[in-house]
Amino acid sequence: MPAPEMQFPPESHGDVGYRPFESGSIYTRTMRLKFDKKSLPHQFMKLVGNGAYGKTGQGFKGKRALDMADLKYRAIGPSGISEPAVAALVSGFARAVLGEILWKLPAGALVVSATTDGLLVDVEKLDLTGTMCRRFQVLVDRIAPGTGMTELKHLIGQAVASKTRLQLTGLAIEGQEPVVAKGGIKVPLDGADGDEEKERALMRPENQNRFMLELFANRQPGQIIKRASLMSLGEMVLNDWDLQTLDTPVRLNVEFDFKRRPVDARMVRIESLGVEHLAFPTVPWDNAAEGELARMLFDRWREGEQDKDGNWVHPAHCLKTMADWGDWQAFYGLYAGNHQRRARFQALQAASDATVKADGPDEVQQKRLRGPTGQVYATARTGMLGTAIRTFLTAYVQRAWGLEGADLSQAKLAAWLTEAGYPVKVHDVKNAGRSQLHEHVSPATPEVMAFLEVVKARFPGLETGRFLVRG
Repeated sequence: MPAPEMQFPPESHGDVGYRPFESGSIYTRTMRLKFDKKSLPHQFMKLVGNGAYGKTGQGFKGKRALDMADLKYRAIGPSGISEPAVAALVSGFARAVLGEILWKLPAGALVVSATTDGLLVDVEKLDLTGTMCRRFQVLVDRIAPGTGMTELKHLIGQAVASKTRLQLTGLAIEGQEPVVAKGGIKVPLDGADGDEEKERALMRPENQNRFMLELFANRQPGQIIKRASLMSLGEMVLNDWDLQTLDTPVRLNVEFDFKRRPVDARMVRIESLGVEHLAFPTVPWDNAAEGELARMLFDRWREGEQDKDGNWVHPAHCLKTMADWGDWQAFYGLYAGNHQRRARFQALQAASDATVKADGPDEVQQKRLRGPTGQVYATARTGMLGTAIRTFLTAYVQRAWGLEGADLSQAKLAAWLTEAGYPVKVHDVKNAGRSQLHEHVSPATPEVMAFLEVVKARFPGLETGRFLVRG
């Protein structure tokens, strides 16, 4: 096929020197415009254009690939045009433009998603008058004169956003293509049986969207799905196989990714399905460490947790309902508090060690900190309620938190709690006297709140606010 008509080299803009990326961008864009979107030639030319940028960042991450010369895996080296400054400039500049657009959104605008080259927002017109946007438009004018730097791709009535690159359409607008970003999930072609017409029907955006919405709304904890992927070059070459598609069982994960802090959770109706699902706005984390901790704890909550004996301390979960939200908040409050208490203990321990070194080895036994690390545990037997009971016993034995005038002996206290529906033995009360008393360690679950009401009725002076995790 002859090359499309284009000016080569590009028209001079008064600058000096030749810009190879500019002429390459003009060529690949001109070629793409000759074909329908999503057609193979169009996607091929898109890959060629994007690949040129990718080559500028090759060889800097230590990735390995199969070397066809001797069929051994080796680290990928730099390409002929690798240059970290160019790679960083391209990706950094795009994000700077996106950041400026977000900064200039009107007050009250809802941002559903914002990735490197696109955003999903509820405003009619973007403000593109900022410095970065104007600079970007100048570059666009060089590659595609008369073209705007932004393009409206979708118009929908309701967005269903799960995590980065997983956004769906809860309510479509007639005549408009739905938003269907599947987060790496491939819709199976079950039932097509090789029929091309049926396959095309299953691949239509509205059908893909419906499948993903139902998968999202009806997911179950620990659910396994099949992920279709092409086998690797190494598998083909080393085993002398033809290229095939492999179905690999993987755990479904369409949960929120906690890149921001969720707040004000509530139930919202997914219009096209007629079902409600948990939803929440988000705000930035105070720092990266907070976000990383929440992500780590959420993975533990989502995947489930067993104790050393194989008992489920917490089963696997999905974040779909207000009950799920309450359970997650309880789990997060307890274990995030443990993380903070452990960090404080380690800081005190380090200070103690420094004191030991200053005073000399003879003072080690007198100066070094001893005792528990400050962690609070939810056991398989008692769960979150157990933390509140153990905290109450510790406060009672130490006569703290308004229990200074408590009138029950340890044996009578154990008997009273057991009769009230909270089995406690005398040795549990005695052991509590050797425990640290920590504030704000009990999540406000219904079971915990019911227990605090019972002990508050018997001991009116009890400061129950000291038990609960702070919001």
